[in-house]
Amino acid sequence: MPPHEPMFYSLKMPAPKGCWTSLTAKYPKIEVFINSFTWHGFSHYNAHVSVRGEGFKDFLKEVFLHKSVKHMTIIKKLKDSAAFYVRAKRIVPLPAFYISGVIIEMPVKIKKGIVSGTIIADSKTKKTFLKLMDIMGYDIELLRAQEQRNTIILPKKYKEVLKEALRMGYYSIPRKATQKDLAKKLGMSKSNISKILMEIESIIMYDYLDRV
Repeated sequence: MPPHEPMFYSLKMPAPKGCWTSLTAKYPKIEVFINSFTWHGFSHYNAHVSVRGEGFKDFLKEVFLHKSVKHMTIIKKLKDSAAFYVRAKRIVPLPAFYISGVIIEMPVKIKKGIVSGTIIADSKTKKTFLKLMDIMGYDIELLRAQEQRNTIILPKKYKEVLKEALRMGYYSIPRKATQKDLAKKLGMSKSNISKILMEIESIIMYDYLDRV
C-alpha cells in the first residue's frame, strides 16, 4: 500500500472532557448521532445532532444548560427521538482532528460516554493524529476498517459483465454458465469477456489483500 494512500479506520474514544457529549455516560439508554459538523471560528463548532432512546428529553435539558453549549435549538421532537442544532465550545481533543487533517465520516455515534465512528487518513496523517491525541492524554482505539466503502471503482462495461456473470451463475458452484455463454448474451467476443473477467478478479483480489 503506497504511504499516502488514504485508508478507512474505525475510531473509538472517550467523549471529550467538558463537552456536552460526555452527558451520554449518564443516560446509558440513549444514542446520539452527530450528523453534520463544522468549525465556527477558532473557539466553537456547530453541529446538527439527533438523539433517541429512553431519557432523551432529560438529556436535552442538560445539554441546553451545559457549560460547553453556547446555543441550542430543537429542530424536531418526536415520541422517542429528537433533532437539534448546537453551537458549543471546541474542547480538547477536537483540535487534533483539525490540525492532523483526518477526514471524519458522518454520522458519529456517541453512547455511554464513548464516541465511535470512521476516519479516513493516510499513514502520515494517521501518525500526526495519534501523536496529538497522545499529547492531549486521550486513549483511543484506532483499527483499520474491514470494509472500505467506495474503494473499488469499476468501469461501466465491467460492472455490466460482472452483474451478468453473477446473474447467469458463472461464479456458482458448480458453474452454471461459461464465458462463451456470457459472450453470446452480452454480444461480445469470448476473448474480450475472458480479459474483462480476469481484470475484474485482479482488481477485487488486490483490494482484498490490501485490507487484510
